[in-house]
Amino acid sequence: MLSTVCIIPAHNESPRIGTVLRAALGARMLSRILVVDDGSTDGTADTARAYGVEVLSLQPNRGKGRAMVEACARTQEPVVLFLDADLLGLTHEYIDQLVIPVATGQVVMTLGMNDYGRWWTPFQAVLPAITGQRAVRRDVLQKVPASFWSGYRIEVGINEAARRTGPVRRIVLSGVSIVPKWGKITPAEGLAKDARMMREVLIALAESQQMP
Repeated sequence: MLSTVCIIPAHNESPRIGTVLRAALGARMLSRILVVDDGSTDGTADTARAYGVEVLSLQPNRGKGRAMVEACARTQEPVVLFLDADLLGLTHEYIDQLVIPVATGQVVMTLGMNDYGRWWTPFQAVLPAITGQRAVRRDVLQKVPASFWSGYRIEVGINEAARRTGPVRRIVLSGVSIVPKWGKITPAEGLAKDARMMREVLIALAESQQMP
């Protein structure tokens, strides 16, 4: 059974990260939990430390991909579990469900698909898997080109590296959702961020076909 580090990138998630940390602390399959405080100004780091987990503080804000690569450089466990810091409904059972197939060598990566309801959730099986919930072998991460460790491009880069390495499994996390961006900032700002994210993802999808 391979050991697993849980990496949680977080920017201004103090009111929400506790839910994720409680689930992670209850999981059987994690040997280490590392929160990456990515330039937060709301006490995210203090909230995480109050749960007794490791915290890596970055200044200034570097974006999701950079936060993830900084954390990977400071860990060495052969399996890495990434979790978003603003999940609702996550349980320790779901975390173990994501980690076990990778830690036991059944697959090179699992993807935790959030629950978007009875009509949309089934479509996730045929769409590109853009999710912050994934357990993946470290050797897969080492195959992702440096140009993909930026913003939301990283999820596309990891997907392509894993696809080329071995089997991948998608797992629907029933009842698990994410706080939408417009629930944390103004609706206009949230929509603008979503639009930028989709643009990043679409460009990365095209470029991933040229990965070495």
